[in-house]
Amino acid sequence: MRPLLATSLVILIGGGILAVALTGCGKTRTITETLQPTAKGDVVSKVKVSVYPPSYEGECPGQFSFGAEITMSDSGAVIYRWESSDGTRSDPGFVWFAAPGTKTVGTSWSSAAPGSHWQRLHVMLPDDLVSDKVGFVNRCAPFTAWAIAHVSPASYGGSCPATFSLSAQISTNGPGQVHYQWEGSDGHNGPQVTLPFDRAGTQTVTLSRSLLSHGSFTERVHILAPRDTLSPAVSFTNACEGVVMQATVEGWIDCDGIYLFNGQITTNAGTVTYQWEHSDGFTSPVETLNFSAPGTQAVMSTRPTDWARLHVLTPIDVTSNEAVAQYDCWPCWYCEQPARTKTSAPQIGRRARH
Repeated sequence: MRPLLATSLVILIGGGILAVALTGCGKTRTITETLQPTAKGDVVSKVKVSVYPPSYEGECPGQFSFGAEITMSDSGAVIYRWESSDGTRSDPGFVWFAAPGTKTVGTSWSSAAPGSHWQRLHVMLPDDLVSDKVGFVNRCAPFTAWAIAHVSPASYGGSCPATFSLSAQISTNGPGQVHYQWEGSDGHNGPQVTLPFDRAGTQTVTLSRSLLSHGSFTERVHILAPRDTLSPAVSFTNACEGVVMQATVEGWIDCDGIYLFNGQITTNAGTVTYQWEHSDGFTSPVETLNFSAPGTQAVMSTRPTDWARLHVLTPIDVTSNEAVAQYDCWPCWYCEQPARTKTSAPQIGRRARH
């Protein structure tokens, strides 16, 4: 019975020394032989190399896989190496044939250099035999994305708040993922978004901005990856008229039994007066909010009632939704933070023209 290869291989090409540990019949023994290349070419009868893909188009570096079929007319060891058109020579490889036949060996190759290349397999022992060169083309390019933004309308002079519709065409030169966000000159940054591309092309993204502040603004798309890139900024002007007032409330009961009614008042007025109204008939004293600029301020009430609402008295009369207090504590001893179930508070607003 012919022994089979078990564990290790030591190759010194210059001296032609092959050392293998072989196992057979329950015993392990090491055989060291001195192998000299022959010129007969009748042991390794065939070497055939293939490549996938033959042409690469995508982000650099190009990735290629190679396979080589080695056909032996006898049993024994075959020592080989891969050789490339760029002068690269791999470390020697080894494959054992227990009987005549064909076996496949493989390798991979990556290159950032576009162009035409080749790879071949050089069998060094037991015969000195070189396969045909298999050619492949690398058309890789750095993955790049860019954006062009648009806005409509460019100027607004109707009732407040002003609404501006923004869109942007984001393009790439190949497949990949683009990470981006909208950025406004007023400091408003949109969420970071991932946009996948399965091929080179263009996709449209949108954003809607509602503004109370007067003045001129800009908006742009900031591509965060694959490379930091800014689109040209688009300009728009808000000259909306009238006072706008929006009031919303949400409510819950925490684990300590405390009632929490959180309200938000959004306006472009300078001064706002308001009071809380509760389901038990209680009305809080009138309170005042001062706005140095259009925006939103938060207010809170902890009175233990079934529901609460905000009543804005001046500069215009607006009443919010009635927020029902719902129990908001789960018996969750292993949770880091109990989940909340809140009321959904639709925005209710009224506008008054000057």
